[in-house]
Order: sequence, then C-alpha cells, then structure tokens
Amino acid sequence: MPHASHSNTNSEVRATPGLDFYRLVEHASDLILIVQQGRIIYANPAFAKTLGYAPEELVGRPPAVIVHPEERENSRARVEQALREGTARHTERRLVRKDGSIVTIDGSAFSTTFESGPVVVLMGHDLTDRKRAEDEQRRSQADFRALVEAIPGPVAVHAEGRFLYLNAAAATVLGYSPDELLGRSVFEVIPEHHHAEARKRLAKPVPPEWMIERDFLHKDGTSRILTIAEISTTFEGRPARLTVGFDSTNRVKAEQALAASNAALRRSEAMSAIGSLVAGVAHEVRNPLFGMTATLDALGSRLGPVPEAEPFLQMLRRELDRLNTLMRDLLDYGKPPAAQLTREPLAPVVQVAVRACAARAEQRNVRIDNAVGEEAGELRMDAARITQVFQNLVENAVQHAPAGSRVRIEASSAELGGAPALEVRILDSGRGFRPDDLPRVFAPFFTRRRGGTGLGLSIVQRITEQHGGSVEAGNRPEGGAVLTVRLPRDPAVTPAAG
Repeated sequence: MPHASHSNTNSEVRATPGLDFYRLVEHASDLILIVQQGRIIYANPAFAKTLGYAPEELVGRPPAVIVHPEERENSRARVEQALREGTARHTERRLVRKDGSIVTIDGSAFSTTFESGPVVVLMGHDLTDRKRAEDEQRRSQADFRALVEAIPGPVAVHAEGRFLYLNAAAATVLGYSPDELLGRSVFEVIPEHHHAEARKRLAKPVPPEWMIERDFLHKDGTSRILTIAEISTTFEGRPARLTVGFDSTNRVKAEQALAASNAALRRSEAMSAIGSLVAGVAHEVRNPLFGMTATLDALGSRLGPVPEAEPFLQMLRRELDRLNTLMRDLLDYGKPPAAQLTREPLAPVVQVAVRACAARAEQRNVRIDNAVGEEAGELRMDAARITQVFQNLVENAVQHAPAGSRVRIEASSAELGGAPALEVRILDSGRGFRPDDLPRVFAPFFTRRRGGTGLGLSIVQRITEQHGGSVEAGNRPEGGAVLTVRLPRDPAVTPAAG
C-alpha cells in the first residue's frame, strides 16, 4: 500500500488492498474513527452521522476539532498511549457536534498498522441518551428529595425490607439520624410482636387508600405511634414503597387517657348513685346479723356442750361470718372513705399485706416471694388503703396458685399518663384468667372462686383509681395470672372518695 497522505479520503481507505474495510465497519452501529499522524483518515457513517457531518468532511482534519476543549489534552494522551502500548482503556469523552452541541461517547482505542504506517483506531458508542436519562433521573431524585425534606412528617422509602431513603422527620421521630438507618432492616424499628404481620404486608402489593396506626420503636427503646400510608413507587430505578405518615403518639395517648378517665368517671358516677343505697342496705342487714351472732353465742353458752348440735352451730357461725364479710365489702365498695394521702415508703406497706396473707399461704402450701425492697421508693398514698389493695391481690393469687408453687411480688419504675409512676406486679402460676373473663375481672360480684364475694378486685380498682392509678389483669406467657398496679409518684390532686 502506498504511503497514505493527510489528504486520504474514506474512499481511499476502503480501497486499501487486503483490507475489506467496507464490509467490516461501513454498516457498523459502533462509532469508528481512524487517526494517523495527528489527522483523521477515516470516519465510518455512524460516527459522522452522530456528529452531524458527512464522512468526507472529517477526513484530513485534526481530532481536536471534534473533542470538547476541556478534554483535548486527555484525548491526545490516549492516542499516544495507544501508539505506545497498543491499547488505551475505555473512557467517557465529550465530543462537539457540527452544530456545537455536545455528545458523550464511551470508547476505547488501539493501534494497528496500515502499509502507510501505524494508525490508531478509536471505537465507541453514543451515551448521550443514556446520559440525558441519568441526568433527568438525578434531577427527578433531587426534586423528590427536596419535596420530601419539606414535608414536616415522616417519609421513608424502602424495598426488600431495607431503608433506601428517610427524610429528617422520619429519622428524628425514631431518635436517629437518616444515615444511621439507611440500608438497615425496617424490622429494627418495628416491635417484635408486629413482625409477622409486617412480613405479610410487605409480601403483598400495596393496597389502594391504605392507612393504619402502628407502633414503632424509638432508638431509646420506647414506643412511638405513627399513622402511616404507603404507595408503590420507584426509587433510583428500582421498585420501592413510599411510606408517608405523622406522629400520632401524643394524640393516641391523650385519647387513651381520656377514655380511661371517662370510664373511671362513669364508674365513679354509677357507684356514687348506688353508694347510698348499698351502704343503707348493708347497715340495715348488719344490725340483724349482729343480733343473730350475739343470740347464737348466747345459745351456745346456755346449752353448753351438746355434741349432736355442734355441727349445726358451726355451720350457722360460718354463714354468719360470710354474711358479715359480704356486708363489710359492700360498705367498702359502695361508700369508701376518702383517701388521706401522705408520703410513705411502699416496701413496708407491701410487707404488711404479705404478713396478713401468710397464714392462708401456709395453709395452701404456697410460698410468697416479696421482691419489693427499699429501692421502690416513696409514694403519696393512704397507706391503710394501699395495704388493702395488695392484701386483696396477694390473697387472690394465693387462692388460685397450685400447692407447692410461688406467688411473686415485684416492682419497677414506670409511666402513667406521661408522669413518673411505680408499677407493682403480682404473679402466680395457676391456670390464669379465661380470655373471655378478662373484660369483667373487676366487675362487682364477678368471681369464679367458690365462696368468694366477687368484690375483692372491684375494691382494688376503686382504691387504685382513688389514688390516680390503674390496675390491669392479664396472663403470663409461661402460664399463670399477673395483676399489675400502677400508682403515680405524686398525684397532682388528692382524690376525693368516689
């Protein structure tokens, strides 16, 4: 092949003996350019069309005329590298079209030899559309982030159970910074008892018009309640879920407190309405009961030992004692005395209640473990009334505990209505409460124990509410019942008798 001059045209390159160049590259979709001695000696139609030229317009010109000014030095270095080392790595380059617009290509270079001498072949493909799409996606994501960051409530994007994005509000409400949660499992902020339901929900398509309230875990271990809605979306090119919500914790807690307050008020109003009637009936019944008891004692003294009559006398005494207990409980429940609150340590109060139940526990072969110590601290309370609360609860637990088992009393700090409180739990290992009985455990006269009045737990509830506290009944996962009393450390107002 004769030495090629800088005036070689594409037709001259096609005619090179031994190189069927036309069949190889003329119809290729890749962009192909051949450079020799600092001049373009060939541009295939795809290359020329991409830059807005006819192929012959590029032949004989220096490559610099089509390279972006900022990248000309690097482009020259790549050509020299290809001549020196035989090849140059893939890289992105900006080229200038005939109309002055910019085209981005991804290309590589290698050197070969024509008869006229060494040449550098540059091959690549047009990235302009892809770059435009990427830029558009980046702008879209930037707009999305700007919009989401402006939303005052929590917003999160997640896919396959992991956080892809959180706005500052979402992270803050859970006690984190956004970077602390990115890439982590969403289940780290969902309470364990909600995991199964959450997995089922995430495995299904997002339903339309879907909004729920859910508990989420704060970084400090406390619970936050969020009202959330989810929609399907895409994020950075992948399917995802967009969760939008707001913090409902204060509202829900206020509603719960209001509902509890209204329920307590309704109970108090009902008890006030029947209090006088119950007290009057109890007083009227106690007078003849006292007379019957005195007469029975006098009859026993006068008759002396009469073996055949003794069983009947004992039965009468037991029934009279039972009636007296019932009347006392009715008076206590229907017309309780006003609570006289003073600051007292709780531990001695619980100890008095335990001692009062010791004989019954020994009789039933049940051990009482009292773990309430001095660390429980002090409460403003009516010590006599709170003693009655724990005596009733411990006695109830002993009655239902199987022989050879234990009743445990333990205490810990808690919150009640957002204020500091003390929580005391009485646990047994009996059969526990029937699930359908739990809503009426504290109802007057409800009992499953033969011979019980059904007022013991009702009185506990009345006294606890007098102190601004609460009492709950439940079952332990390992079996047995648990009764939980929460008492405020400092009631704001001394409650009057209900």
